Amino acid sequence: METLFTGYSQWFFDSRGWGDLPVGSPLMYPMPYQEMDARYEPIYNSIVGDPKWQALTNTYGFGVGTR
Repeated sequence: METLFTGYSQWFFDSRGWGDLPVGSPLMYPMPYQEMDARYEPIYNSIVGDPKWQALTNTYGFGVGTR
């Protein structure tokens, strides 16, 4: 119990590295718009649309088939 909630999204980064994320889930967090605006870069959304930002396969078949 001492180390509960001491890491930030460890399950996400482990699952991404091992290929265990459900199909269609995002592969990375989008950059905050304040950061992009400060760097004069266009704002993007990595959640919807482009398949390069989404998990296309996984180890156990999560998200495959009907949703």
